[in-house]
Amino acid sequence: MFFRDVVGQEKAKSLLRKYAERQQIPHALLFTGEDYSGTLPLAVAFAQYVNCQSPTPEGDSCGVCPSCELFRQMKHPDFLLLYPTFSPESGANLLAKELHETELLATMLNEKKYLTEEDWNNALVGQSSKQLLVSVDNVMRLLEKLSYKSVGKGYRVVVFWRPEKMRADAANRMLKTIEEPPDRTLFLFVSSHPELLLSTILSRLQQIYLPPVPKKVIAESLAEISDETEETRMRIANAAQGSVIEARELLEGKKVSPYLGAMQRLYRFAYKRDYMGLMAWSAEMAKLGREEQKAMLLYFAKMLREMFMLHIQRPDLCFLLGDELEFARNVSPFINGNNVARFLFEYSTTYFQLTRNANMTIAYSDFSILHAKLIKPLGTK
Repeated sequence: MFFRDVVGQEKAKSLLRKYAERQQIPHALLFTGEDYSGTLPLAVAFAQYVNCQSPTPEGDSCGVCPSCELFRQMKHPDFLLLYPTFSPESGANLLAKELHETELLATMLNEKKYLTEEDWNNALVGQSSKQLLVSVDNVMRLLEKLSYKSVGKGYRVVVFWRPEKMRADAANRMLKTIEEPPDRTLFLFVSSHPELLLSTILSRLQQIYLPPVPKKVIAESLAEISDETEETRMRIANAAQGSVIEARELLEGKKVSPYLGAMQRLYRFAYKRDYMGLMAWSAEMAKLGREEQKAMLLYFAKMLREMFMLHIQRPDLCFLLGDELEFARNVSPFINGNNVARFLFEYSTTYFQLTRNANMTIAYSDFSILHAKLIKPLGTK
C-alpha cells in the first residue's frame, strides 16, 4: 500500500512524512474519519513507509525493497492486524479461524484498498446474525505475538481497525499495553467513532483526522481510472459526497444498495395499505443479521433526506443517481414537513431497539404500520 493509493488527504500525508523523517513518530496514532476518507489504507501505507528501506524523493515507499515486497503480499512479519470479528462457535479451531480471517482481510485490502465495516461483515459469510467485536482473547493473542523478537530492523506496526468494538476487558488490557509499549512498536488505531473509546485510551493517542475528500479531488482521481467526461465525473463526485468508495462504485455502475429493494417494497405496501404485505415484510427484515439491519435503517434515513430535498424543490442538494434517484422522485410527493421528522424519529427508535435486543418482528410491525399512516400527499387526511 502506498500513500498514492489514498485519494487526497495531503495534509495528513505530509504530517506522517515529517514524523518519519524526524524519527519522532508517536508510538500510538489514531486515524479518525469515515472509511471512505481513506483511514485504513493510509494507516497501512504509513506502516509500509516507515519500514521501507529506500523511500522515494516524492515521499512514498519504493515498492521494490524486500520490506515493500513483503508488504505487497501482506506478509511482512512485523506488520500485525487487529480487527473486529464474530465470536467463534463452540469447539472452533481459534488459530485456524484467526489465520483465515487475517488472510481474508489482507486480501481485501490489497484488492480494494478502501474497506467498510459492511464489506467486512459481508465477507464473514454465515455469521452476520452476531455482532462484530474485539474480545480480550483477540488482544491477548496480539500481545503474545508482540512478545516475540522483531524480525526486521524497522518498526513493528500494529494496525488496529475499529478499536471502538473492543469489549471492556479487552480495552483495559490494551490500555496497559499502550501505556508501556514494546520497543520500536507503533500502534495505528483506525476508528470512525473515537468517542466510543475509553477516555483513558483516547487521551494516549495522537489523533489525525481525515475529512471527506473534496469533490474536485475525487473527480480528478476518477480521471486516472476512466475516460468519462469531466461533467460526468463531477456529477459522480457530487453524488458521492466525499466518499471515494461510493464514487468508484458509481463509476463502475455497481452502486445499487442491497437495501433499495427493501425500501421500495415497504413504501409500496404502505401506500397501498397492504397490511398483510407489511407483516410479511416485517418478518423478513427481522431475519436479517444485526449488522445488516443497522445498515438498512441508516440507508432508509439517508434516502429520506434525499426525498425531502426533492420535495422542497432543491434537487441541487439531492445526491442520488440512477434507480435511487428515480425512486426518490416517485416518493418525494409523500415526504413533507408534516411527516419527515416523525419518519426520522421512527428510524432512530427502531435502530435503538435493535441495539437493545428487542423483538424485531414486533418492532418492524409497528415501524411498517406507521409508514402506512404517514405516507400520503401533503394536504390529504
